[in-house]
Amino acid sequence: MKKSRKIGEKNLTIKTNKMAKKKTETISSLELLTEAFMEDVNDGELQERYDRFIIQRDRTKEKYNEIVPVINELVRKKNVLHATIFALAIEGIISVEANTEYKKINTEFVELEKEVLHLKEAMETNEELITKYQNGSNDKLFHWWRAFKAIDSEGTAPWIEWKTPYENKII
Repeated sequence: MKKSRKIGEKNLTIKTNKMAKKKTETISSLELLTEAFMEDVNDGELQERYDRFIIQRDRTKEKYNEIVPVINELVRKKNVLHATIFALAIEGIISVEANTEYKKINTEFVELEKEVLHLKEAMETNEELITKYQNGSNDKLFHWWRAFKAIDSEGTAPWIEWKTPYENKII
């Protein structure tokens, strides 16, 4: 199956049927550009990665928001115990129970603090990737628009109007 495409003075030959009949058609630069652009727009690989980054960021944010109130409560308990232990020490009383409880709460606090820092770092990493993908997509879209503008300056809408249908798509 062969098909010939005539671009300016060049001929492209592609098989179009089993009988190998040759057919020549003229394809404009604008049509070829549009075809290449639509192929880029319809390629979903970058969009899938971008969507995964958003899902990961949102899940991490949920976990982070669940842990922060627990940490705040532990800080409150630590402060109360610390003040109690200090007040008892001033009176000359040593409370083993208060010291044990303080150490237990402090250990739990340190573990959760490490986890929160890890979650915060993961959120920031995903946020950076999301921003990079958005900026890269916008830059790529701008280059496509410039190519369309160079080939068909009168028929191509201004940048702000032209990009609108593709704003929520990562290419």
